[in-house]
Amino acid sequence: MRTMRFFRFLSFFFLLLIIACGSVDNSDDEFFDYKLRGVWKTHQNDNECEGSLVIDIDTIIIDYTYYSVLGDQRPFESFTHKIPLKGYSEEYVPPMVGITGELFIDDPGKVVQDVIPYFYYTGGQEQFLKFEFGGRIEILRRTGDVMP
Repeated sequence: MRTMRFFRFLSFFFLLLIIACGSVDNSDDEFFDYKLRGVWKTHQNDNECEGSLVIDIDTIIIDYTYYSVLGDQRPFESFTHKIPLKGYSEEYVPPMVGITGELFIDDPGKVVQDVIPYFYYTGGQEQFLKFEFGGRIEILRRTGDVMP
C-alpha cells in the first residue's frame, strides 16, 4: 500500500515536471544584448553617409542618410528606416579585444532577412559597434541610452 502511494506520488511529480518543462515559452528569449541597447551614431566623418541606430530590448530603429552613391556599401540600406523593427542579437565566444555577434532584424517589407555581423568593442569610456557592408567599414559610437 505504501509502495503504491509512493509510486503515485512519483508519477504525479514527473507528470508535473514534464508539463512544466514542455510549456516553456521561448518567444521572450529573442532580444538585443544589454550592451547593444542604446543610441548609436556614425563615428566616421567621410561625408558619404551619416546615421543612427536606436536599439531597445527587442526593437531597432534605423535612420541613415546617404550623400553619395556607395552601391552595395550603403549601411542598412535594404531595411525600412525610421520605424521600430523587431530583432535580436546573438554573441559568439568573445575574443580578448571585443565581442563578435550577429544582428537579426525582422523587416516586414523584406522577403529575405539579412543577418548582420557586428564587432562590439570599447575604447576608454566609449563603446563602438563595427559593421562591414560590401567591404566598407561602418563604425558607430554609443551616444546615449534609450528613453523609456
